[in-house]
Formats: sequence, C-alpha cells, structure tokens
Amino acid sequence: MRAVCLVALLVSIPCALGGSAGAAGGLVFGAAAPVEPFAAAIQPNVVSDPAGTLWVSAFTAGRNASVYRSTDGGSSFRAVGPTPLSPTGDDELAVGDGGVLYAAAVVGPDTVGTAVSTDGGANWQNDAFSVSTPLDDRLSLVVDRGATGSSADDTVFLVVHHGGGAYLFSSRTGLGYADAAGTQAIANGRCGALQLDPVRRALYVPCAAGAQVAVIAGSVPLGQSSGLVFRT
Repeated sequence: MRAVCLVALLVSIPCALGGSAGAAGGLVFGAAAPVEPFAAAIQPNVVSDPAGTLWVSAFTAGRNASVYRSTDGGSSFRAVGPTPLSPTGDDELAVGDGGVLYAAAVVGPDTVGTAVSTDGGANWQNDAFSVSTPLDDRLSLVVDRGATGSSADDTVFLVVHHGGGAYLFSSRTGLGYADAAGTQAIANGRCGALQLDPVRRALYVPCAAGAQVAVIAGSVPLGQSSGLVFRT
C-alpha cells in the first residue's frame, strides 16, 4: 500500500522538499497545496474533468474515502464529502460526462467496492463484488464517455488484479460491474494503469515483461462493454 504526502498534483519532489521542482526547459511545479486535513492520507489519486476541475480521492485508515475538489488549478481544495467506501487498499476515482463521479476501492481481501455520485459528491450510491482469489491491491478505473455529452452512454472500465492476472470489468452506471473480457486475464504480472484512447477506440495496459514493457491493447467498439479481445 502506498502512503505519500497528498499535494495538488501528487508530485513527490515538491512534497518532500516543500518547494518547486523542474529543470531548465522542463516542467516546473509550484508549492504544494495541502488537501487532506488528517495529514495521514493513503492511496491518493487525482483526476481532472473537461472543465479543468481537479478531483482528489484519498482515505485515512479506518475512515471512508473522501473526495476533494479544486476549481483554481490546484491552488486550493475543498472537501465535497466522503464516499460510502471504506478502503483497505487501493482507492480510485474517475469523472464521466456531466461531472458524474465514479469510485472504486479494495474493501476486503477479495472484495471491490464501487460507488457513483451524480451531484458532485454530495450523495452516493454504492455496490460491491468479489473475485475468486485474494486481491493484490491494484485497481485502475477509466470512463468511456461514449458519443454524446450525457452520462447515459458512459461506460466505466475497471481493472482488478488477483491471482497474478489483470482482469477487466465494466459497468454502464458505475454499479453492478460485470466481466468484460470473457473471464480471461487480459494481462499477467505487474501492470500499470488502464488508459483509454477515445479516438482510436482502444484500451491499453502497460505491463512488465522481464526487461521490457509490454503494452496490452484491446479494441473497444463504440457502445460495447463486454466480449472485448486484447493482444500484446
């Protein structure tokens, strides 16, 4: 379980040194913006929406995961309320059309909790599902926004790791996730975050393959949420 100082952009160097980071001609980051009032946040993650709003999700041991929002480019954050999820491991957040918030978290040895909010985090609905072997703590969540600006055609994809494999699930609503790749692992070993290319209509997962990095790719026809096929 990763435990890091939670800052506006979750950059390790400013977090450790309390200053800016960058090199000539490279990226330069401003001062860290405190987010989590308990100063003991674990598993933080940050996402942005098309309007430029930043959303941070994190939790403190024994507490439900909380969500914070920034509308000033990360200079300040305010709490928008806790989710109904009480994580024991990885905690993920994604934003869909219309500002719908989708959350997922490891909530038990073999159980993933999921939640969705359609009012900016003020109220949530939640659900959970279990897998056949113990989870290894890594989750990854992305939203396919579909062809319109309505959340009605959103599809949420979730990668769950257990038994040495990465398994893909999907949901139309952010609740009631189901297998999306024929019950087969789409990848094996240590993998990075799931990514969606909405132009090429493809999902990608980078995974360690000995001394190399393998990129696992799967085509996602518009509107399809199951029966997806992946290749290395």
